[in-house]
This record gives sequence, C-alpha cells and structure tokens, in this order.
Amino acid sequence: MLEHIPPVEESAYDASLEPSEAASAAAAQAATSASAAADLAALLGLDAGLGGLDAGPAPVAGVPAAPPGAASNQASAGSALSDLLAGDLLGGAGLPAAAAPAPTAAEAPAAAAADPLAGLFGAPAAAAPAAPAPPGSSITAFQKGPLTVTFQLSKGASAADTLILASFANSGAAPLEGFTLQAAVPKQMQLKLDPASSAVVPPGSSGAVTQRFHIHNTLHGQKALVMRLRISYSQGGQSVLEQGEVSNFPPGF
Repeated sequence: MLEHIPPVEESAYDASLEPSEAASAAAAQAATSASAAADLAALLGLDAGLGGLDAGPAPVAGVPAAPPGAASNQASAGSALSDLLAGDLLGGAGLPAAAAPAPTAAEAPAAAAADPLAGLFGAPAAAAPAAPAPPGSSITAFQKGPLTVTFQLSKGASAADTLILASFANSGAAPLEGFTLQAAVPKQMQLKLDPASSAVVPPGSSGAVTQRFHIHNTLHGQKALVMRLRISYSQGGQSVLEQGEVSNFPPGF
C-alpha cells in the first residue's frame, strides 16, 4: 500500500543540512568580517586600540560560538570608529586638543614682524603716537595781490601747544593801511591772538609787520590743526577784504 508523502518545507530543508557545512559557512563569514574590520582599522590608524580584533557573526544554532572577547572588541572598534568620524568629519566632540602655549614677551614682537597682517581680524593695534613737529617749520598761509602771509611754527610748553609768528610782506608800491588780521579755529582748539605790530604794512617790505598766535589743541594727535583767516586793509584808497583757510600745517602741529 502506498502512502502520500507531504512536501518538504524549505525551513526544514535548511535545518537538515549537515552541521559541518553550516559551520564552514559561518567560519568563512567570520573570517571575511574580521579581515575587513582589521583593514579599515589599519587605514584609520586604529591598530593600537583594536589589537586582537576577531569579530564574528551572531551565534547560529548548531555552530560553535565566537571566541570570548570578540564581541567586546568589535563593539570597541565600532565605538572608536564612530568617535573618529564624529570628531573629524562631523564636527563632533573628539579628543580635546592640547592648548597652544601663550607667546612670551620676547616672541610677541618677532611674531608681529613675521606676520604684519596677524592683527587684521583680531584685536585692533594700539594707535601710533603723533609724529613730532619738525623744528623751525615755515609755511605760506596766504598769498593774494600784494600781500603774502608767512607762518613760522614752533611748539610750546606741551605737544598740544603751537606758537605761530606771522609775518606780512607787501610787494606793492603803496602801503597797506588799516591792516587787520583775524583768525578762527575749531571749537576743540583755543586761540590767543595778539594784535599786529603795526596797522601799516610798508610798500616793498617783508617781515616789517608781525603778529603772534598761541593755539592749544585739546585733540592733538587726533584732529589736525586748521585755521580760517579774515584780512582787511586799504591800498590807494580802495578797501580790500580777503578770507582764506590754512590747512597745510606740517604733521605734529
């Protein structure tokens, strides 16, 4: 008598494989995983932290378990690799970098000389001191028609004080009568103006008439000296009124 044989289930067929065949497949897979992990660790410089790495797959029924410590080594390697990638590539918190030593007093000037742009994006450099005024400086403050006004400059008791000796020259054939010179400076400056030595500038003269100025600049080194002049006189019975600005003072004044 013949009996009906039910079809074999796929799962039952897999379970019926020889234990030796399943063990061989699992061992090959474990060796491949261990080799790939070791190569990646060597490439990233993790050999010291992954010594003895021998990871294997999860236990399979009928297959011997992986050697003790393999699972912990594989987890340690994965953790180290995650930390490396998070710290270097993703901006994560890796190992703290050693703090750079602060430059010594002797090294700071050398570093500044080596890199003149070092302070461009950092703290602003200290403001340079104002240049000293050249001694015996002289400038032409005004020149028009027969009249030329020359300023001889010098410094007073402090760098903020400027002394001016103005001298007047008349290149015309007639005297400049009723001569007056008035001056004004910005509000940050204080001006003391003495009267001219004479109200008549003789014809063909140079320096015969003088006038003294004393200026105190409260913002010396920050705001340059500037002055406005108002000059009036009469020549040959004709009144003359002139105005001008003096802004060509040398550095330091």
